[in-house]
Amino acid sequence: MIMLGREVIDREELAAQAGWHVRSLSNMGAYAQLTPVAGGGRGSKALYDLQQAEVLIRNLQKEKAVARMKKDRPQIVPEAIPSLPDYSSYTEHELRGLIRSWLEQQEEDGTVVGLTMENLDAMGEQDLQDWVSGHELLTLEEARLAVPEERRPTPKTWESYYARTKVTSLPDPDRTFFGMDFWFRETIVRWDAEQRRRVGDNAGGHRPAGSKNSTWAPSESMQEIIALSEERRAQVNALHRDRPELTVPEIAGIVGVSPRAAFRYLQEVAGSDTSDREETEHRRAVVRELVQAEPDISGSEVARRLGIGYTTANRYLNELGRENARPEDKAAKRRAQATELLRENPDLTDEDLAARLGVTAETAAAYRRDPSEPTGPTKREEAEQRLARTRKLLTKNPDLEADELAAILGLKPVTAEKYLREAREPKQP
Repeated sequence: MIMLGREVIDREELAAQAGWHVRSLSNMGAYAQLTPVAGGGRGSKALYDLQQAEVLIRNLQKEKAVARMKKDRPQIVPEAIPSLPDYSSYTEHELRGLIRSWLEQQEEDGTVVGLTMENLDAMGEQDLQDWVSGHELLTLEEARLAVPEERRPTPKTWESYYARTKVTSLPDPDRTFFGMDFWFRETIVRWDAEQRRRVGDNAGGHRPAGSKNSTWAPSESMQEIIALSEERRAQVNALHRDRPELTVPEIAGIVGVSPRAAFRYLQEVAGSDTSDREETEHRRAVVRELVQAEPDISGSEVARRLGIGYTTANRYLNELGRENARPEDKAAKRRAQATELLRENPDLTDEDLAARLGVTAETAAAYRRDPSEPTGPTKREEAEQRLARTRKLLTKNPDLEADELAAILGLKPVTAEKYLREAREPKQP
């Protein structure tokens, strides 16, 4: 969940700002210092609160600067990562200031919000608390849990609502960050109460039984949703007319909707009489824009954003040369990259090369070797050779120190100390 007025950052952006590799920070346990505000489960992207992450970034930058010093390294005192605010303890004045700042930011970004400053000034403390709670941004699963338990769909059904494979479908996401969609709590609550089909509803809509189109009127909250949708549609129409060079992701960012919603609005602007061929070409152009904005975007993400099938999305990506590379192709690309890095900096260690390539140090060492050369000893064989050499050195110098052994074998002192301990132990019969 993203609280009102807070921004988020993902692991890749955090690592880039800190000047580290993503894998290195993961191995260091740096991300564990932050609690994900969204995602973070097995196989899912994790997003963190930006203000908390900025403190971690400063700490990591200091740590890296000190690590580069060869002597007289100062002692680092890391900044404490602040806690997230507790809006439930805010006073009426603080809540009103929080909402006002958020509204001003939305206006600056060109996003339409159905709350005027006059209405804000007229709200009491409980109304303010309810409004803040209603505008917490929820992930897909958090949005499902916001539905009352007696009406809550199963995760599988909820996914089908999101994928639009059933008659019932979720409303468009209110925000999208780093490829992850979010909904305001209020959006989901209203959708469940006023738009979601009930068992027994006719396929034509959600009117009371016996009512007719000419006499049925939507509720006040439903009218607000319709008005907001119309305003967004008008924004997209104006942007498409006045700035035709804008891509779909850029339009989505300006209007404050997901790329999938912006794509649908653009389709409506283009008219419903477009041929299948024109629609295919339009989708192909949108996929090209998405790949330009996010080169590593997955086929499933493209499918979600455009509301198309996974196979179709992958076909569009394949046309752009984004087919899945075979393992041997990836290895060849990494080997070429390793060769280029070592040519520029021959003193790179296996660990540094591994961090640049996103592989293990052992794999980096393999890339360092000439592929035409015979494969060297395995890691276990190398360890046995070092241990044998350590024993031989101890026979000549029983007082051999770890620092001396480290210099001879090209190891870290802590690793050399381990070999010394093993070498000094009596051999098992």
